[in-house]
Amino acid sequence: MSMEVTVLRPLVIAGKPTLPLPRPKNLHLLRLSLPLRLPHLSSSSTSRLTSPILFATQESNLSESDTSEWVMQDFYTLRKDVEIASARVEEIRASVGLQQLQDEIALLESKATDNSFWDDRAKAQETLSALNDLKDRWRLLSEFKSMVEDADTIVKLTEEMDSTDVSLLEEAMGIIKELNKSVDRFELTQLLSGPYDKEGAVVTITAGAGGTDAQDWADMLLRMYMRWGEKQRYKTKIVEMSAGEEAGIKSATLEIQGRYAYGYLSGEKGTHRIVRQSPFNSKGLRQTSFSGVEVMPLLPDEAVGVEIPEEDLEITFTRAGGKGGQNVNKVETAVRITHIPTGVAVRCSDSILSCRGEKSIGKQDERSGPTKGQTVGDCGGAACN
Repeated sequence: MSMEVTVLRPLVIAGKPTLPLPRPKNLHLLRLSLPLRLPHLSSSSTSRLTSPILFATQESNLSESDTSEWVMQDFYTLRKDVEIASARVEEIRASVGLQQLQDEIALLESKATDNSFWDDRAKAQETLSALNDLKDRWRLLSEFKSMVEDADTIVKLTEEMDSTDVSLLEEAMGIIKELNKSVDRFELTQLLSGPYDKEGAVVTITAGAGGTDAQDWADMLLRMYMRWGEKQRYKTKIVEMSAGEEAGIKSATLEIQGRYAYGYLSGEKGTHRIVRQSPFNSKGLRQTSFSGVEVMPLLPDEAVGVEIPEEDLEITFTRAGGKGGQNVNKVETAVRITHIPTGVAVRCSDSILSCRGEKSIGKQDERSGPTKGQTVGDCGGAACN
């Protein structure tokens, strides 16, 4: 009998599969007995094979009972997953304390409707932020329960039906998969309870030892953080960037606006190392390169209580440099502000207009407030020169 078959990797050879063999969706399994000559095996190795190998064929060689058996296995797995997800959601809802959460929301809403609520603007903003926080938690907990109920309804409906609807099972599996991701994220945000964890983040990347390789590595880190921010649906903005001489960047400052951005990125602070075969080395030698990453919270304007007198600031204009032609290489489009008492200097080159650049750099110096372990003289997330 001749039949066109496709080998499913990994092979089950000598009774020792290298990896679990998943059930194919559109293929049927066919068990053949050896000896059998395979094109990718030599004749000597073929003769030593004694265990059966599973093949997949496009033809339907399985009976309806075999197909229904596969479907029932999926159903039993789904029912188990629904039970686990339901228990997990109930545990989270119980630990949060729904009644206490409702009482806190009602209390803050009553404060927000008070006539004197906006007399203290900073306190009002803090109250509204806390209220939005609590409402988001309540909304997520309600969504978790609704998703579990939807999946459980599909399971019960399938049990009552004479025939199993595969599309319903796939829908329920998708619900459970999305639920598990959302619950994982919710549990992680519960651990981010620091004073600045809910704020945005200012990420400063500086190329270290390693020359052009280090500058290229810094550019790779910048792209990585930007792609991560886009994936998380955060707003990303390059505030300042100094291009490398051959490739990559010397330094860059990235603003990431979104809830819990600083909490997620705070662990990225430190020195990042890469060991690779250098593409910039003519001999192709392995080189080690370093880049430093600094992460600071991006505080809102209302949360900043620091006022810097203008007489303590020295404002100068410089050429931005890098890509952009004459505008950045011959025109002074970058703004540099130096705090005279401390000697701290910050530089901004993201704005063409000087007045806008001064305003932007002033916000960088104030909004990127000091975190634990920092002094007032720290850079605050902007590029120090």
